[in-house]
Amino acid sequence: MFVAGTWIAAGKEPFVAIRRDSQRGWLVDLVFHHADGRHERIRKISPVDTKIGAQEYERQIRESLLRGKKEVPTVNEFWPRYEEEHLAFKKGRTQDSSKGIHEQWLRGRIGSLPLDRVAQAVPTLRATLR
Repeated sequence: MFVAGTWIAAGKEPFVAIRRDSQRGWLVDLVFHHADGRHERIRKISPVDTKIGAQEYERQIRESLLRGKKEVPTVNEFWPRYEEEHLAFKKGRTQDSSKGIHEQWLRGRIGSLPLDRVAQAVPTLRATLR
């Protein structure tokens, strides 16, 4: 049995692993138990490339989950991940086109918006492009 919305299971330590990834830096890997019984596994690379920085980043993630707020990256923050995980598997012309659209139209206009607010901004973006 676990205390809902917390990290601590009865008789068990919470699962949090901070380990060094040779290519990407310090990886924070944790499991959060939600009040409704769900378990959420979160794996993120620490923005600070030290073990202490990764431990602090883990505390920040834990606190934001306990408050019920999840970090949503902006369009510009998400772009490198999109390039690496999705765009890399497209043909060269498609990659060039997508990169050009991001550079010319999206970065400056909606790049600072969190991803969960992009859909709301589309009508305004379309109006400015006409």
